[in-house]
Amino acid sequence: VLLGRLSDAIATFAKDASRESEGDPKAKAAAVGAAIGALAGPAMALLQAHAIQAALSALYISLLAFLGERLAQRLRRRMYRALLLQDIGFFDAHRSGELTQRLTTDVQDFKSAFKKCCSTGIKASTQLLGSAMALHSISPSLTGLMLGVVGCMVCVGTVAGRFLRRLSASASAANDAAAECAEEVVANVRTVRAFGAEGKERRR
Repeated sequence: VLLGRLSDAIATFAKDASRESEGDPKAKAAAVGAAIGALAGPAMALLQAHAIQAALSALYISLLAFLGERLAQRLRRRMYRALLLQDIGFFDAHRSGELTQRLTTDVQDFKSAFKKCCSTGIKASTQLLGSAMALHSISPSLTGLMLGVVGCMVCVGTVAGRFLRRLSASASAANDAAAECAEEVVANVRTVRAFGAEGKERRR
């Protein structure tokens, strides 16, 4: 809206300048002064809007980063406390590398995914609300059609998200198994060399 007002003021100034290009120099100077005065208002309003947007963006990024770090810290503490309360058989069944990976890599991945989901969700919700309001002012019937299409897309995205979560869990389990295998082979490389099992371990 502000940019449109500024464009209208510039267009009006261009028309007045072309109309008075052959007139009195004093009239030209007065027209230029009036045009500058007319441009000052929309230009300052646009500048203030950009400054407010920059300040709100910086506040939003800072709060989201602080929230993500605090959440990751609390999650890491709770996981560490839960690990210390497990029985000895639990540590016999799980390798130390796997457990430490849960405290470091997995928590970091969760923090990144949480920040990304929050950022995308807030942005998408704001755009959807603004678009719906603008579209409703133009055509209420078209707004209903758009909301129906968006609802169908949300349902499809939910189903696809569940499938992707299962796939991600399978990939994470396969990655953990590969890491365990590599850790075991590297830790016992002398035994592997003694039995000539390099080829078998590569296929494994």
